[in-house]
Amino acid sequence: MKNYVASLTTLAFILLLIPACTKDDNKQIVVPPVSNTSQLIADRWSKTLEGNYENNFGNFYSAGKYAGIDPDKVKVYLVFADASHLISNTNMIYMSGIITAEKLESDLRIYYRPFNTKIEIPFKSITLKVSVE
Repeated sequence: MKNYVASLTTLAFILLLIPACTKDDNKQIVVPPVSNTSQLIADRWSKTLEGNYENNFGNFYSAGKYAGIDPDKVKVYLVFADASHLISNTNMIYMSGIITAEKLESDLRIYYRPFNTKIEIPFKSITLKVSVE
């Protein structure tokens, strides 16, 4: 008799679970939005033989958040004076020089070309905003 009651209890439990396993087209799955914007700090500047400066983010396009994304959809902005200024694949005048961001193989490289190549870089770091558009 105990086995019979246990079997009925198990059967009732299984029957209660079946509706939970069926497909319900009326339910909406809410997926939290994935941020498509990141902030980077460029603070590892090296001086080239020509007197320019570069900051390299190695494997930027081959690892992590931006892996597999079309580099043409990735936009890089210089953030200063409470605004974002596009610098990816374009030149912008900034602090007595020209700054730009370019893709080099799988790296993201920031270039600063001072108008006077004999001076030192006029900043230690810059803030960048990277977004996928």
